[in-house]
Amino acid sequence: MFSSLLFLAENETIDGVTIDEGDIPGMVDKGFDRVETTFNVMSVVIPVFIVLVIGLIIFTAVRNYRAAKRHGMDPFAVETELAGRVYNSALLAPPPGASQPGQAAQHAGTKAERLQEIENLYRNGAITSAERQRARDAVLTED
Repeated sequence: MFSSLLFLAENETIDGVTIDEGDIPGMVDKGFDRVETTFNVMSVVIPVFIVLVIGLIIFTAVRNYRAAKRHGMDPFAVETELAGRVYNSALLAPPPGASQPGQAAQHAGTKAERLQEIENLYRNGAITSAERQRARDAVLTED
């Protein structure tokens, strides 16, 4: 019943009761004032939020660009450079004399060199910590 009171004209009847505007002073104005206030607040909050999100995106892009440059990578092709480094790494090279793809491989280099290569791949973000640990375990358990 309250919501229907907002739309009453002067001296209308609801359920047999005549309602005057004087009986509900300011009720109509308060409802529309709340809507207007909410609209005004949201018209400020939403653009500020959008500007903050755009600023965060720009900030992140600049940080990534600088980090890629600092590590000697092309900032616009970081994923491709990392994939190339992994593909060309000594850990993935076939062992000398291995002719079959499924053959167990002994990688070139000493254990220390292979462990250093694993650390470099991990530091550059080419492999995860779980992959790093598996590779280290494989190198350390070889005969």
